[in-house]
Amino acid sequence: VWSAQPSPAFEQALRNAGFSRVGTEEVAVARGVPDVVHLASKAR
Repeated sequence: VWSAQPSPAFEQALRNAGFSRVGTEEVAVARGVPDVVHLASKAR
């Protein structure tokens, strides 16, 4: 999920929904402040 800023509450919601691997990656943008992509996966 693309976001303008990190969200610890969203990351916790993903964990509560059963996602085991949760993290964020920063994405450089022209305006200076990096956006983030929230990543999550469930074990098979």
